[in-house]
Amino acid sequence: MKMHRQSGLTTLELVIALAVAGLILPVIGSFFFQGIFMSGQRQANLAVYGDLSTVSEWLSQDLTMGPSGNNLSPSGSAPPYASVTIGSSSGFSGNNSINITYNLWSAAGAITTTRRTITYALEDLDPATPEIQLVRTDEDGKQVLARYVANPSHVVFSGSTVSDRAGGVSPGLTLDITSTVQGAREEVSGSASYTFALPRTFQQVSPSPYPAPATWGVQVPYFLAARSGYWQVINTSDTGNISARWTTGNVANLQLYIFEGQPFGTPSGDSTSAINRVPGTAIVGNSATTNDLTVSTLESQPAGTYTVYFFNNSTAGNYVTTTSASVTYASPGGELGQ
Repeated sequence: MKMHRQSGLTTLELVIALAVAGLILPVIGSFFFQGIFMSGQRQANLAVYGDLSTVSEWLSQDLTMGPSGNNLSPSGSAPPYASVTIGSSSGFSGNNSINITYNLWSAAGAITTTRRTITYALEDLDPATPEIQLVRTDEDGKQVLARYVANPSHVVFSGSTVSDRAGGVSPGLTLDITSTVQGAREEVSGSASYTFALPRTFQQVSPSPYPAPATWGVQVPYFLAARSGYWQVINTSDTGNISARWTTGNVANLQLYIFEGQPFGTPSGDSTSAINRVPGTAIVGNSATTNDLTVSTLESQPAGTYTVYFFNNSTAGNYVTTTSASVTYASPGGELGQ
């Protein structure tokens, strides 16, 4: 009789195979599920980083540049925070909202401005999810900056009280923010604290001569430290009279000077130079202990470039609070601006 050999696994071989598989499969499964877990956690980390970096980039841009490249412009008759206000978002308590207001000059040297506002505030855009969002709103619409805010207390705006003064630290805005995302197995949370200095803004100056009559509102710092000043350059197109007026909220030793040309080298800015250290000779000047000071050239002042210098000549520690400052250019025989 012819015998046929049977192929296949014996019981012993099957037991051994199952034992080996029992050792290998958990390892493979562990690597597989660990990969899924790590991928989920990585995505959660990226989402948190995306929230924090996006808010930082936009806030930095808005506080530094503003719409169309216009800087923040603190009002001459209000405290340094006239352009940034901190409050609560609608429906949420806490300091989790800001309004950034800009003065946009309609033309170089113009005294009137257009007000623009950008708002950062919390909104619940999807009630079906536990997160709330930090949203930026301007005249063009809304933009979500942070999508994963777990609690209104995780967005806190605060501001410094440093005076806007020559040589000093600019007023600042601080944002403390936390973003929380549910990962594959556990929450991923990231926090950051950003502080932004609000820049001093110098008014635009006409690149070409201005015809008379013309009046410029000058952005002298609201708080002007002792022995410091601010200058503004103007361009005139014909023979005429140049005058300036400076009113302050307190009586102080004020000085007003008009120079020919640009002795400071730039169109406008802060300075700590007393009059005896300013390059060049003043055409005219006035100094008095008062809260309302004026200075004026002759009517025959020729066309050209002139610098008007506002200087607080008080002793150390004596600030002046500017109420208004202006420069007026009038043609011969014309009415002088006040």
